[in-house]
Amino acid sequence: MVPIIVRLSLATLSAIVGGLLAAGLRQRASERMLPLVFIALGTLLAVTLFDVLPDAKQGLNWPVFLGAVASGYVLFWLISRHLYSICPACAFTQVSGEFKQNCQPDDANDPAVARARALIWLLTAALAVHCTVDGLAIVVGDDLARGLDLAVLIAVIVHKLPEGMALALYLMSAGQRASKAVLWTSAVEMATLVGGLAGARLLTAHSTMWLSLLFAHVGGGFLYLVVTTVGGLRDGQSRSTRPIVIGGGLAFTITSVLLLSLRG
Repeated sequence: MVPIIVRLSLATLSAIVGGLLAAGLRQRASERMLPLVFIALGTLLAVTLFDVLPDAKQGLNWPVFLGAVASGYVLFWLISRHLYSICPACAFTQVSGEFKQNCQPDDANDPAVARARALIWLLTAALAVHCTVDGLAIVVGDDLARGLDLAVLIAVIVHKLPEGMALALYLMSAGQRASKAVLWTSAVEMATLVGGLAGARLLTAHSTMWLSLLFAHVGGGFLYLVVTTVGGLRDGQSRSTRPIVIGGGLAFTITSVLLLSLRG
C-alpha cells in the first residue's frame, strides 16, 4: 500500500499546483477555476454521501452519528462566521470581491492595502484548520477501511486544486508578488501533511467508535463546504452558467458511479 506520507503529500501537492496555475494565469485564473470548483463540488459531495458518512455510521447509533455530523458542520460555520471563510474556493466570489474592494496594489501606503493584507492572516488561519481536517480525513478513512480509502484521497486531491488557486489569487489581489503568493500557499497547505501525520500517530490506538466519531465530524465539515460552494456560486454569478451547471451535474454523476465502484 502507498505510504501515508505519500498520500498526504499528493493532496498537498495538488494545492501547490493550483497556486502555480493561479500565478501563471493571473487574471484568467478565476474564469478557469470555476469549472474546477464544480468538479470539486461534485466529488466532495459524492464521497461524503457514499463513503464518509456510511463508513462513520457503521460504528455509531443514530443520535451520536447525527451529533458528530452536526459538530463538524457547526465548527466550520463558526470559523467562517467569526474568523474568515474556511474554504477560499467555496466562497471565491465573496472573498475575492472583498479583497478587490479593500486593496489597491499600486498604492502600498493605502490603508485599504494594509487591511487587505491583515485579512490574509485571518484567511490562512481558517484555511489551516480546513487543511488539517483534510489530512485527518485521509488518515481516518484508511483506518476505518483497514486499507487505502481511495475515494476520500481522490476527493481531497480534486478539492485541493481550486483551493490552492483561490488562495494564491487572494494573495496576489492583496498586493503579493506571484512567487510570494505561491510560497505562502504552499506553507499554508502544509497543514494537510502535518495534520494527517499527527492523526496517523495519535489515532492508531483508538477504537472504531472514536474513529467513526471523528469521521462523522469530518463528514459534517465536508457538507458545510458543499453548502458554502453552492451558495457562493449562486450569489456570485452574473452571467448564465447553465453549461457549467450541466457539466457539474455530469461530473457528480460520473464521480458517484466511480466512487461506488471503488467501494465495491
